[in-house]
Amino acid sequence: MLLRKATLILPLFFFCWRCSAATINICAIGDSLTNGYESNPPTTPLAQMVSALNTYTSTTDYIAIDEGANGTTSANWASDTYGSYLANAINAFNAAGGCDVVLYMIGTNDSKSTIATPASAYQLNVALTISYLEQAGYTNVMLDYSPYVETTAAPWSSSSNDFLLSYQPILWTIAAADTDVHTGDTAAYTYFEANPSLYDSDGVHLTNAGYTYLGGTLWATAYENLFLNGVPPAVHFVGVGSTEMFEGLGTAAVNDLANAIATPRGCSVHHWTVMSTTAPGKLASVEDTRFAPPQIQYGDIWVVWVACGPTVTDIWAYLSVDATVAVRDYMAVPKGNLLLSVAAETTSGIDVIPPTLYVSPWNVVDESGLPDAVWTALSGAGGQPITAGVTSIRPEDALLATNRALGIDPNPPNLCPPFDTGVAGAGGICTFEPFIYSFALGYGPGPLGLATVSTFSAAQVSAAAFALPGFPDPVTHGLVPPTIQVFAIGEAPILFIVNRINSNGLGLPIADIPNCLGMNPEPVVCVTGQGAGGYVSDNSYFVRNLWDQHPYPPTGVFPSLTQPVAGYCQSPVPPGRQGFCHVNRRPLGEMFSGSLCEGQNNAFSWPLDPALQGVRTLIPVTGNNAPDPNLGNFAVNFVIREPISGAYNTTEFTEVRRYGNTMGNFNQVAGLFGKAPYISQETNVQITVPNNNPLHKPCELGFAEVNGMSEGLRERALSNIEEATAIQNTPDSLGYIFFNFGNASQLAGNRNYGYLMVDGIDPLFADYENKTGNPGQPANPLVPLSWGELPTCSAFGAVAASCTNLGIWAGGASYPSLRNGTYPAWSELRMMCDPATQHCTTDADPNGAEALVQNIQADIHFNHLGGVPDFLPFSDAANGPLSFNPPYGDVSFIRDHYAFVAANDPDQASNISPYTNATVSTTRQSNAVVNFGGPGTSCPLLNAPIDAPPLSECGGDVGGWIIPVPTLPLSGRGQLQ
Repeated sequence: MLLRKATLILPLFFFCWRCSAATINICAIGDSLTNGYESNPPTTPLAQMVSALNTYTSTTDYIAIDEGANGTTSANWASDTYGSYLANAINAFNAAGGCDVVLYMIGTNDSKSTIATPASAYQLNVALTISYLEQAGYTNVMLDYSPYVETTAAPWSSSSNDFLLSYQPILWTIAAADTDVHTGDTAAYTYFEANPSLYDSDGVHLTNAGYTYLGGTLWATAYENLFLNGVPPAVHFVGVGSTEMFEGLGTAAVNDLANAIATPRGCSVHHWTVMSTTAPGKLASVEDTRFAPPQIQYGDIWVVWVACGPTVTDIWAYLSVDATVAVRDYMAVPKGNLLLSVAAETTSGIDVIPPTLYVSPWNVVDESGLPDAVWTALSGAGGQPITAGVTSIRPEDALLATNRALGIDPNPPNLCPPFDTGVAGAGGICTFEPFIYSFALGYGPGPLGLATVSTFSAAQVSAAAFALPGFPDPVTHGLVPPTIQVFAIGEAPILFIVNRINSNGLGLPIADIPNCLGMNPEPVVCVTGQGAGGYVSDNSYFVRNLWDQHPYPPTGVFPSLTQPVAGYCQSPVPPGRQGFCHVNRRPLGEMFSGSLCEGQNNAFSWPLDPALQGVRTLIPVTGNNAPDPNLGNFAVNFVIREPISGAYNTTEFTEVRRYGNTMGNFNQVAGLFGKAPYISQETNVQITVPNNNPLHKPCELGFAEVNGMSEGLRERALSNIEEATAIQNTPDSLGYIFFNFGNASQLAGNRNYGYLMVDGIDPLFADYENKTGNPGQPANPLVPLSWGELPTCSAFGAVAASCTNLGIWAGGASYPSLRNGTYPAWSELRMMCDPATQHCTTDADPNGAEALVQNIQADIHFNHLGGVPDFLPFSDAANGPLSFNPPYGDVSFIRDHYAFVAANDPDQASNISPYTNATVSTTRQSNAVVNFGGPGTSCPLLNAPIDAPPLSECGGDVGGWIIPVPTLPLSGRGQLQ
């Protein structure tokens, strides 16, 4: 390694960095600041720089050889005679095997009033030193500015810094005239001038924190000027996935990872965000190249990078797409590519993530475009493979959704295709009626399905086949890496959101209702159990709750269908009331399946007489509360998501197709398993029929209903933003989103919009009225029409510090109904990456995918700036400052996993027997289960919980039993995945 030339160093550095084939000696000469004088414990800037290099490259390749000498000036180093400072240093360098670069910082002692070296003499001295180094074979020299002098005590004076400033252009001049010489750090002088706390008591030497920073600036300039010539930046994370994690991962990338890299080096952090729906739009997409032409899915994107001077050193990026799209593009063989339009280089960011969430000094507006180095590293003309996927449902559940969508609608009857989830009858004919009850949705056959089209825009998305880890890709037949793992991030609730603009519709305040007095009167609506005065209005909204299944059963008990024994629906029920008094096991599900799309609805019966809950609600009209079906009614319009969406599937399997008890499909009664209902959000949706795709379909008449004039529509949105916009623009509309403050922001803080409880449980707070006094809950107990207003996070307009757990919830105890296991509609957020690759785990890359997860979890739990509490976090970090109650963190309840068995969704009308090991029910049910394995695989063929790693788990957890977190150590059922 002795006396390497510059032309050899850079290629050698490249290979050493990547493969750790040889050591790199970094040498230094200069004064006492070079050798860390007065540091305690002893250190030097060079030692700090080398430590940073070794940490960054995960090697021990970099070696520090420090020959700085206390009290020396430029004249002391301008000689190579025997015994001189420079001669001794060169001998030390030779003995160590030579230097890849020599750092030279001098001038602090030259600026003493007792020495006062003129600029001309300083230039001659430095030039002589460099010539002697070059004669000795050391032809890579980097010149660094000396720091500001924070004292005027002798032997320094008020003119000392004037001398130091006069020396700076000399270093530039020398470097410009000699290709062997580079100008190194130019930031330390002004930085230390602005940070006097980094000085020791003498105002000249530095504290250990100061020496660490000085080492960082050396690191930055060495990396920029020498080592990065021809070496691409480190791309730590290229993720695609759910909107629920868009903001959290972006703030963690800036505040935690990029900031920690940039600040010690004296480098800078940059951020850029754009939306696919905001002009110019469609700048970023993920591309599935398994198909011709490739399948393109556009999304919102953030990009974060570190730049040392003009050189980009580190990059992170995240594209927001739907959960199933993220899963399939990450599992695809080959993986999906991130594509960035070249226009991204000249398009200004629009602060999709509010700058107030970033730590100073990076809390500024987005950059005006992506540097070419960032664009090239992330995409270039042909795109670059994604490195991680983020999803709001398990990969197994995303595959379930895909197979379901690709199932063929056999009307007229058709052969069951390979990707259909149905069961073939005689002769291979699909004999059931999927357009009514079926599990198959008719967008197939695969591997690439027909597009689901938005009702509200030109957006569309198609289901595309993929495989789980360890299985062959169904398109290319390449093996999906069996080493892929799933990392738990947190839990997020589904929020049912409403438009309340119409004060005679979903914005209708509830009225007084008289007491039935133990009779079954005509013609008034009445209640029992409310006292002699009946129900006295609390002046809040009539619609504030959705009954999921009522009466809500105890654990493991199927819901009762017993008719009320008192009140308006007491037996015998008059013929005119039978439609209203019919007890529905799952009112919420029946409503979203297109039945009773109106205010008179089984799901809206809270908080009236408990005897009436679960039956259709009659809406009293002031001055005339007769039970006429046409009085006091209004249409309700439902906005649902596409069948492969994470929000859709969480809603579908935790609410609409919910299993018949609280234990998911694991529960057994007399040895029989529970079943999901036939009903679906796709009930009676036939995509080949007009107004079905895009969906703009009037709801069907409900049970015993004779007048359909008040029925609303079912319509389709293809993103959380589009869903929220549709609700915002459609009076008396009802839909759902995965809650986070970004998704809800356009509806938040406005009483024209709100959210509903499920089974009387508030999804966000301890109570709907804010009796607890949460600082971020808009509801005021004394203002009933404020109840259920969507909360804002004040970083979207005011003080970022209050956009934390403590800023929203009293005591910081976020999402109390998730913490106590009572709210049913939620899912785990997860990140997928492959530990066999370079940037997945913290062991492989301390700034990669797992590091982002750990930091956003800690930011939320510890109320850090940027830790927007969009979800309830697990703790991926097992120890250290980022860990808290690992692995469950703030989570107390999880969903048990279950295995999918075989598709069996028979048509009752054809008398096809359902799955035999299932309970008989008085309401329509079926088994929405699919086997992802088969003979010779590790996937089980039994309907039972599975808690092995993702490779062998072939089940899912949407709709699974909500159970307390198990006691450590983890084993068997209930493992965190």
